[in-house]
Amino acid sequence: MRGIEQKLTNNQLAKVILHLFKRRGFQSNRQTDKTGDVGKLLQALKANTEYIQAHGYRTIGEALYRDQRYHAENCGRTIYNIRNHTGDYHNCFQREELLSELQMILQQQQTLGNSGVTADFVTQVCSLFCEQRTFDEGPSQPSPYHQDQFPVGQCTFIPKEKRAPKASYTFELFRAWDKITKLRINDQLLTIEQQRQIANYALPKEKVTFAQIRKLLGVAAD
Repeated sequence: MRGIEQKLTNNQLAKVILHLFKRRGFQSNRQTDKTGDVGKLLQALKANTEYIQAHGYRTIGEALYRDQRYHAENCGRTIYNIRNHTGDYHNCFQREELLSELQMILQQQQTLGNSGVTADFVTQVCSLFCEQRTFDEGPSQPSPYHQDQFPVGQCTFIPKEKRAPKASYTFELFRAWDKITKLRINDQLLTIEQQRQIANYALPKEKVTFAQIRKLLGVAAD
């Protein structure tokens, strides 16, 4: 809100830009399916747009800061309840709306005399805000997760297409942690420290048995 009313320092403006980049809002070309969670999401997006317009808020940030709709009580304190929870899309916003907010803040800072916010700077920041790599491209180089780091062969059924990697480090790491977090001792989930202990022991190994895990944690066999 201060970004459209007061001149910010460069450090403050950088924080604003970073915050918006980290939460760029919803954007999808697949909005035809309006059932289930997709339907709930689209309804929430529409409801938030209409609510903010009806109440005269200039930006999403101003609405989040001022309106009780986006607040909650916790231990007698008012908190900004701006994160979604499972099955709840109460705080979802369109990316184009957040882009408009970013443009408004930058243009206001330019008007208020920030010499670093030039027309070219506004154009570059907003252009970068809108960029999105396709899922099949994955991260760009030199990221260790770039697709070129995981060479794959041709699909058996569609020879002109590449198949998915048979194995990759990120997938194996995900599967390992998925199994570790589901382990129980006498119907009790493991502590974070126990999970980390197993992970540090298991990840460098090709194979780990339950007997080894029990020994590691000092748990007697049934």
